[in-house]
Amino acid sequence: MPKIVSNSTVATTDANEADNQPLKVYYCLCGEYILIIDCVLDSLPRRKTDHAIILPRGQRHYKVNVKRGETVMLKRPNGYEKQYRLLCPRCQVIVAYEANPNPSGEYTYILDGAISATQ
Repeated sequence: MPKIVSNSTVATTDANEADNQPLKVYYCLCGEYILIIDCVLDSLPRRKTDHAIILPRGQRHYKVNVKRGETVMLKRPNGYEKQYRLLCPRCQVIVAYEANPNPSGEYTYILDGAISATQ
């Protein structure tokens, strides 16, 4: 009779340990991950016009999981603003935008209330 060998590994994480990790994950309201970043979003600056969170390209390490949406022109009090919309790949809700398309744009803007730290 052949010898059967099996082994298993159990991995767990303590909630306190997860809070000390350098990377933070943020999710769309549908549960899809949208942003992985090296800081807490509350520490980042916000735009005065729409309170969107500003992600400066090159100053922060982050990855966004989005699908390119439509380009729109918005009327602002001091002129017009072109936005390249970024959508959740699962539910197609607008979660972010860029003033200039990647990779030439300096910033990615996360809409206020569009993502959450809990899944």
